[in-house]
Formats: sequence, structure tokens, C-alpha cells
Amino acid sequence: MDFETKLVLTYGDFYQFRVGSCEGLWRATSTHYEILAIKNRKKHNGHFKLTMEYFERSCKRDGKKLLVSECWNPRLAWMCWKHGFKRVKGTLFCWEKEF
Repeated sequence: MDFETKLVLTYGDFYQFRVGSCEGLWRATSTHYEILAIKNRKKHNGHFKLTMEYFERSCKRDGKKLLVSECWNPRLAWMCWKHGFKRVKGTLFCWEKEF
């Protein structure tokens, strides 16, 4: 499945992405790939997992950490934990994974 992305000017330096039915906002910093928002429009179809795998491969390739910021949704927080993320120290809603 392809990873589609485009610049979204109204959100500063964030890009919109889509992998199948999973879509959201992301950006690159010098140390991280940061996911600001993520939503799967069709639950339980594996597209969330494919999206996370794409970001993980990119992090490994580029020597970056993956950060899911502003994770207010308890289900998303659980999914981050399930995929090996650790809560960023001093925050309630940010999750990070190092490769």
C-alpha cells in the first residue's frame, strides 16, 4: 500500500498523510518523525499497523525517533503502548519510540 503525503499550509510545517483508510498529520524534525494526528476511517482493517510500520522503517533508515504527540484518545494511547512506545517523561499525552 502506498504512503501518500502533501503539505498542509494551514498547519505550519505538518504534512497530511494517507495509507489506505488511515490518515493524519506528520512532520520531520532533526531528531524525530512526529505524528500529530492519526485516524483510521475503517477500523480493524490493518491500515493503522501498515502506517506505523511505514514510519518505523523510515525512522530506522534515517536514524530518528518516532513521536506520537497529543495522544488524548485512550485507545490510541493503548495502541502506542502495544507497539512498544514509551510515554515521554514529564508529559501525559506524548509517546515515543526509539530504533
